[in-house]
Amino acid sequence: MWKSPTTFSSSTPKAMILLLVSLTSLLHTADAQATSSPSIDALIAYPFRPSKDLIVVEPGTPVTLARGETYDLACHFQPAVSANWSVSWRKTAGEPFVNSSNAYVSGWLGTLYEDFQIRFQNFSSSDAGFYWCHATDPQGNTQQTSAILQVIPEVRIVGVDENRRAAPVVGDSVQLTCEAVGYPVPSVSWSRSGIEVGSSTSLVMPSISLASNGSYECTASNSAGQAMERADIVVVEPMRWIISPEQNMIAVQNTPLTVQCTATGTPAPVIEWAKFVSSTYSRLHQFDGMTSITLNASELQTGDKYVCIARSPYPCCPRENTQTPLLAPFHLTVSDTAPPTVQEVVCVPGVDCSGTASLSALSLLTVIISLFIALLH
Repeated sequence: MWKSPTTFSSSTPKAMILLLVSLTSLLHTADAQATSSPSIDALIAYPFRPSKDLIVVEPGTPVTLARGETYDLACHFQPAVSANWSVSWRKTAGEPFVNSSNAYVSGWLGTLYEDFQIRFQNFSSSDAGFYWCHATDPQGNTQQTSAILQVIPEVRIVGVDENRRAAPVVGDSVQLTCEAVGYPVPSVSWSRSGIEVGSSTSLVMPSISLASNGSYECTASNSAGQAMERADIVVVEPMRWIISPEQNMIAVQNTPLTVQCTATGTPAPVIEWAKFVSSTYSRLHQFDGMTSITLNASELQTGDKYVCIARSPYPCCPRENTQTPLLAPFHLTVSDTAPPTVQEVVCVPGVDCSGTASLSALSLLTVIISLFIALLH
């Protein structure tokens, strides 16, 4: 530091003395400013960055963090500032940062602040945002510096079951909602087979059809990255019987009995069989999935009760949307002789249709000739 002279000789010109006094005063003023409490210039991550780095936040650019990560967001003072400074961290809305079990502020070093940081022990989406290191000197002058902590979006689709499936019935209205969190706030889009089908949070299909079956993807994107969640729509077409057994099945003694049972619907129904035993139906697991079963002759007894069951496959569909199973109960009557066979009889004008005998080849030829002659007249 330069020091001014304390005495002047009598031969020193008055003008020179005045000049030296003025210079001395200016130098004293400069020294006083240089040795006072530190001036803090803000190093803003964006939108601008001053030339002096007296207070520095690390990082100086946006940083992408993973959920669950441990991270130190540091604010450095160069040089350290005294304890009579007011120093704090503030978050996006400008409110002072509050310690939690997840994140806390540290950096008090005796009577000085040198590093003032937030330690995130288990980083989450709610921790992401814009942070300011905020400092006020004893004279009330406030300056700050900032940083951005961002996180890749996290996506969850609402409106499906635990297997991420929805099972509406044909004609129902369906709404899938994509909940996305992250910082910056992510944008959301829906696609199916690589083709965009929506650009808002909710995907609404007012009248579902079988053509709506398939996988739908929700994609959430921000500057940190993107995340995707998939949901399957399995449209349900009500079940109905194609073939079901008669309620009273007649079996011939010592002859196996074959019973058919077929149902249709979407998704394809699963066929099960059961026999009434001791006041309840007992599942016949050996016949699961079979549309035709054969009961051994030795098992046939008059009065035995069975049931064919058609049900929606599970877990294809949410429990609340699973259709009520179709039931086709039947009981057996065992006979010594086969029941009479109903034979087809072709009746034409002039031909006796009485009886149940089937037409022979000769009779059939007679019928054809009779029809030909009738047409000629």
